[in-house]
Amino acid sequence: MHTLIPLGPFRYNISGKALYLEDSLTVAKATDAKLKRLGLQMDHAFSIAQAMQLLSSNKYELIMTDIVLQDNETGIDFIRDLRADSRFAQTPILAVTSLESINRRIQALQSGANDYISKPVLDEELFARINNLISSTRLIEQLTRERQRLLELATKDHLTGLYNRHFLTELAKRRFADANRQQTALSVLVIDIDHFKQINDQHGHQVGDKVLKRIAVMLQTLFAAEDRYVARFGGEEFVVLLTGYDLQSATEQACQLCQSLHQLQPEGIVTSASIGVATLATGQEEYFDEVFARADKALYLAKQQGRNRAIAL
Repeated sequence: MHTLIPLGPFRYNISGKALYLEDSLTVAKATDAKLKRLGLQMDHAFSIAQAMQLLSSNKYELIMTDIVLQDNETGIDFIRDLRADSRFAQTPILAVTSLESINRRIQALQSGANDYISKPVLDEELFARINNLISSTRLIEQLTRERQRLLELATKDHLTGLYNRHFLTELAKRRFADANRQQTALSVLVIDIDHFKQINDQHGHQVGDKVLKRIAVMLQTLFAAEDRYVARFGGEEFVVLLTGYDLQSATEQACQLCQSLHQLQPEGIVTSASIGVATLATGQEEYFDEVFARADKALYLAKQQGRNRAIAL
């Protein structure tokens, strides 16, 4: 005969809160005592409605549910409700079933439960399953955060938080291909902050960086719609991609930007910009490099004509 030697919950490093949907107060109290040994606080709900109310105002590391409940409710219904709500898509769910309920265990897993445990519940098995569920979820969350961080490093400018040059160039290839195929308008603004070197020379590079950040926030505000994309191309140069904008509407946007920037005075410094505007030619197949080159030429003309203005070509 083999003897089960208790290993103790000291091996687990768990904290946070758990929710247990269970219609028996006696069972809930016993489970609460067990979860406290793990370092988990437990909230108890008698019904699905009460559980959902608790979920609306609390964040849980784990959700446990009995399968057989009172008033014709089932844990299966509760699990389905949870998985239908995006807020709980990644929350680990542990179903508690009776030993003989094979079909219910299968239903629980099919409905979205991550794992199940059978009554009577052995403490060590409960601790191990909870530890595995919470540890796996935390690992997934960590990997998701790391993936998001790497994505931002690859696509965002580190100073301003705007898209970087590489990302906008790749995005523009797809947008221009779509515009050529669908024969829709697409415009490019090339923006250069006037006399930015003087700002750095007179006020220092730290102030210059703050000026760029303030301008970036303004650009994000002005071009916040989904069909507009803003990038820092390098130094004091920014590029805006305006899908659905013809030359006239894009030029109007550029003129408004000139006015807004002149009024902004970031860090108390009067600032202006020269802007070049170009649009995908109607009925012609053009791509980003060609339209960008025209906008860049228009930017050069704006500088020649006295700066603080928008020129369209």
